Amino acid sequence: MSRELRGEVPNFFTKRDVPTASSEEKKSAARSINQLAFNLYGKLGHSKDNLFFSPFSISTALSMTLGGARGPTASQLRGGLDVGLSNARWHAAMGNLGATVQSGSGCTLHTANGLWAAAAHPTLSSYSGLLRDNYWAEIESVDFQDEVEVCRTINTWVKDRTRNRIPHIVDENAIDSLTRMILVNAVYFRGDWLHVFDKRFTYPDDFYRLDGSNSVVPFMNQTGTFNFAEAGGVKVLELPYEGAAVSMLIILPNQKNGLSGLEKRLTATVLDKWSQTLRRTRVEVMLPRFTFETDLSLEKVLRSLGVVDAFDAEKADFSGVNGHKNDLYLDAVLHKAFVEVNEEGTEAAAATVSMAKSTGRPPPLPEFMADHPFVFLIRHKTTGAILFLGRLTDPS
Repeated sequence: MSRELRGEVPNFFTKRDVPTASSEEKKSAARSINQLAFNLYGKLGHSKDNLFFSPFSISTALSMTLGGARGPTASQLRGGLDVGLSNARWHAAMGNLGATVQSGSGCTLHTANGLWAAAAHPTLSSYSGLLRDNYWAEIESVDFQDEVEVCRTINTWVKDRTRNRIPHIVDENAIDSLTRMILVNAVYFRGDWLHVFDKRFTYPDDFYRLDGSNSVVPFMNQTGTFNFAEAGGVKVLELPYEGAAVSMLIILPNQKNGLSGLEKRLTATVLDKWSQTLRRTRVEVMLPRFTFETDLSLEKVLRSLGVVDAFDAEKADFSGVNGHKNDLYLDAVLHKAFVEVNEEGTEAAAATVSMAKSTGRPPPLPEFMADHPFVFLIRHKTTGAILFLGRLTDPS
């Protein structure tokens, strides 16, 4: 992971561009994102597979969708997003939070939003303006009759904004003559550890899976002073990235088969409680090197969170998009995320799409040996917003 690449993404925000939001409004938005993070995790975490997603990306895409919703459709989206502000203040807070997260992090952290609307069915200027003013959305008119070209355009856009890590998110068969609008949010993160792992001390060791089997994988090793805590049958370790504005938090159950119990207890409130117990401690850290991606369809999960009408052609009300009630409904909400953790740091990317259609030995120091499944997240420290959340069950 080359250090020269940091700062490669331009900062599109200026003082004039950033929507005004109070510190409390921004914190409210961050709390809502974190609540959505664990709500989604609770619904997505039933399998034994690796999992990784960006609640920040998903929340942004759904917030852009909320901007055009009205009536019960809007109320359900607000509930699913756990919005605690008026719609106008929510959009401003999300825009301001996005600017805060991207500026001065010391890492490459970039978000991008896009709207592709059918040229023959234009969106209201008020809706386009809301997306431009609060989410800096790039808006294009396209001909959805040409599925191949639209698919190529959107996938290229996502590929460019995730530095080639997510080259494909929309399939041609997902687009047809009834498609009216596609909203996309893409997030790219690349950060070097503040304290890098020396590759000379990366050794193969056993990682124990949930089924009791094991695989031999590369483990990174270092001894250093980090924020660390032991509480409630888990060990919590914070690894900062350069610039110290963003960090990775790893939550490791003490028992090798303890992931399920951890997941049942894990909430935004519990995370805050554990975070408050972190203390600077000299720790021996052993962490597997890993890379994986996840591909998620979120309709079923969102329905379980109460977002129902948006997916119903008879009930959906997105009249704030084009002025016509019961003309649009959500056909799909797709999310793809990638993560790589190595000796130098972390690279992560995510994209969310929503489509609308017409109708062993005693250590001399505390030991953090991550040789069994754990939960990890990447968060912005000042606001507390969770940018990425996942679990590792198999690094091989």
